[in-house]
Amino acid sequence: MLYSIDGINWQSSNIFYNLPTGITTFYVKYTGSDCIVKQQGVVLDIKNAITPNGDGMNDHWIVKNLQVFGNRLSTVKIFDRYQALIFEQKSNTEFYWDGTIKGRAIPTSSYWYVITLPDGRTFTGWILVKNNN
Repeated sequence: MLYSIDGINWQSSNIFYNLPTGITTFYVKYTGSDCIVKQQGVVLDIKNAITPNGDGMNDHWIVKNLQVFGNRLSTVKIFDRYQALIFEQKSNTEFYWDGTIKGRAIPTSSYWYVITLPDGRTFTGWILVKNNN
């Protein structure tokens, strides 16, 4: 098997390094064959800080490009430091959080997320929400 991310340069390994965030098309073919299979994949761009102060910069936490999984839903859950669930969303396009709980500002602090993708991958991490308080 040969693998490529541009359909021109091929390698025997299916591991690619330093891929950009966003959607990448992967190409696979048998050695000596002209039959190529294409499959899209995604490297999520997960920011770890927002400042929801209404200035139009970093006001929202957005994770895009979930449409590569078709109609299957991805899930995000955000927790506070006491492990209380403060936000949950299922989507097949993008996650969008405005840094509030039901429209109310939350304290400046670090919050924890768990993203579960339809292909079985799970991403965990933190996000700093910096408010004017």
